[in-house]
Amino acid sequence: MVRQTDFMTFIPTRLKAYGTATVFALAAAVHGGAVLGAPKTPAQGDAWRVVSTTHAKAGQEQIATIRFANGFAFTPRLFNPAVIGVLPTGGATPYLVVDGVECTECDATARSVYVGNPRAWPKNFSKDGWAVGYPSRNYSAIRGKLMSWSRVFIGRCLSQNPGVVSFYSVREEKGWSHRADWVEVAGDRLVAHTATPEAQGVPRVVAVAKSVGAGRCREIPAQTTDEGDIG
Repeated sequence: MVRQTDFMTFIPTRLKAYGTATVFALAAAVHGGAVLGAPKTPAQGDAWRVVSTTHAKAGQEQIATIRFANGFAFTPRLFNPAVIGVLPTGGATPYLVVDGVECTECDATARSVYVGNPRAWPKNFSKDGWAVGYPSRNYSAIRGKLMSWSRVFIGRCLSQNPGVVSFYSVREEKGWSHRADWVEVAGDRLVAHTATPEAQGVPRVVAVAKSVGAGRCREIPAQTTDEGDIG
């Protein structure tokens, strides 16, 4: 089924589901996020270009501060964060697409892709944000079989609304299980969806690939990893 997702329950569930070493892998940060499929404007184009990232230690925690061309400083409370996309809104502040690890004491492979309002982050992220695991291809370390894969796209991949689309498949005892999750900006709000392949109107990789070819959308490169022999 396709359903709109409540953020208060969606974020903890998604991070638990995707934030494990057996599913998602540590990937290199990609800097300099860009607005996809939209003309750059002074409010939400060059103004939100990353100009520097600095790191400071606060107790046992490494704090990263990202500064933008408009002078705004952003501290996402993620380990090794990088802005990999900007989703324009109807107001002055866009939503940022950031990759990073939730905490410095977490499994370092539990990298995720986050979407949130930089002026509310991280205080209200669970209320006004979204997250999925970093794209990856995961193989059994013993048998060499592909155990799970995920692909993530940023931009106007499905419609005229900017957003992020995630496809995820995992090998189970009875075969492969698939799902799609996507979020889009509607005015100034984030609207999230999740779906199984049986539902009507589920995004297809082939349709998103056409948007990539048209320059409206781009794919985040996946990381390939080995995992324990689980099947």
